Amino acid sequence: MQMNVLWRPPKSGVIKLNFDASFASNANFSISAVLARDSDGQIMGACTYPLLDAADAFMAETRACERALYFALDMGFRKVVLEGDSLTAIKKLNSNIVDKSVFSLFLSTFGF
Repeated sequence: MQMNVLWRPPKSGVIKLNFDASFASNANFSISAVLARDSDGQIMGACTYPLLDAADAFMAETRACERALYFALDMGFRKVVLEGDSLTAIKKLNSNIVDKSVFSLFLSTFGF
């Protein structure tokens, strides 16, 4: 089975942050990666972050999202679009429902 994945650029003046995480359940360890590109597809920055206490894959993905937002702040990006492959994390980002999860707590830090 072959999948064709096409990257779509953000609008002009916006930076797209792609984030992902890899999780090793036997070690409760994950690595997050963030890639920032502009509307021309030019790479504006990239980074990786280790997470030594990841409880599960969802936590790894949500922390990758968190790292993407901190990366945007550190780089001075003010208009951003987030893109990741964790459907649960993306749904929480787009939801107005506040719950008691750690992810909701971190989202409130950024004004979501």
